[in-house]
Amino acid sequence: MPVKAFSPSTIFIVDDHPCIALGLSTIIDKLPAYQVLGSATTPHSAIQQIAQLKPDIIILDLDMPQINGWEVLAQSKLAGHQFLLYSHFLDYNRINKAKKQGILVGLEKSFPMQEIIKCLEAAKGGESLFLSLSIEDAPSPSTATHLDLLSRQELKIVALIAEGHSSQEIADQLFLSRRTIEWYRSRICQKLQVSGWGGLLRFATAHATQLQ
Repeated sequence: MPVKAFSPSTIFIVDDHPCIALGLSTIIDKLPAYQVLGSATTPHSAIQQIAQLKPDIIILDLDMPQINGWEVLAQSKLAGHQFLLYSHFLDYNRINKAKKQGILVGLEKSFPMQEIIKCLEAAKGGESLFLSLSIEDAPSPSTATHLDLLSRQELKIVALIAEGHSSQEIADQLFLSRRTIEWYRSRICQKLQVSGWGGLLRFATAHATQLQ
């Protein structure tokens, strides 16, 4: 009886930082059970290449400009791929949203990159695994939010950020330019005393229920 040839699980990486995609590829390529087919740094390129290459598992960065990872997911999931979310921030809201869409595995970028191996094994085996420091560091509901410092427009923007929308998507919904949204984001960060996009995203998702 002929021996069935071994076929590694194929991987495609979507991340807007080429150095991160290269680092992941370097780690994964050392594993005989997996084969990296390629990577993309833009959502549009990712959607096109995923359709052509048909990888088994897609490592997907959620926090990309122009079109975020959720949109890539929406346009690619019908092809029957498995997704491994790779993000700066994975809190309960994002994890629950992922699970509702059938995604069981995620890795926060605060973890060592080598943890991707553990996550790939979980994805391949159909197990649920989310490695996230944001869950452990989630603020107490009693923490003062300073939401009263924000204008009505600023509250709308923070609410849309909590829903996972990119700056361009927010600009389109509010009929403003992307540059104006970036200005609002900077001012909101100053008012809330949070640092950068990651800090604002953490704040927005942690207080999503208060923004509804």
